[in-house]
Amino acid sequence: PEPAPAALCPAACSDERIRVVTVLLETGRKYVHDLEILQQYAGALAQHAILPPDTLYLLFSNLHQLVDVQRRFLICVEENARRTPEEQHFGHVFRSMEADFSVYEPFCANYAQALEVIARESPRLVRLRGMPGVAECYLEPSYDLPAFLIKPVQRICKYPLLLEQLRKRTPPDAPCHDELVEALT
Repeated sequence: PEPAPAALCPAACSDERIRVVTVLLETGRKYVHDLEILQQYAGALAQHAILPPDTLYLLFSNLHQLVDVQRRFLICVEENARRTPEEQHFGHVFRSMEADFSVYEPFCANYAQALEVIARESPRLVRLRGMPGVAECYLEPSYDLPAFLIKPVQRICKYPLLLEQLRKRTPPDAPCHDELVEALT
């Protein structure tokens, strides 16, 4: 679509909108980084045969697909963030990725069971600590691992809040306002 005139987004609105976009972008980058650490940790557990494959699946479910979706989503967010506010279409990004976000369902539904696996397998999980090449991705089973596994549950809940903040800070007559409303729906 043709860019809207700059007058549609007054300076006060623009500053707050930029802040929301910055939060979406920066927290998105950190989130993908954390997912990649979790993925490395899962890979190290598999490589050193700390847990059998079926137990690893109970613990990490569809983590690889989740990382893939989040990387693609982050690329879209980054592309939009580089544009002027009038040319940003975050609502479209969320709408186009809507089906992809279904990867969260099995991961989030499995969270309680993953915590049970951690409690049961904690003595085995601790053995990874001394293995070569895992210092960068080692997660303490009693604290770090549950904290990393909850991040997808928290992130999928945060998206509607960020979208709502973006909608509030986008003038109603801006071309992208309606798509933000649709994305929220």
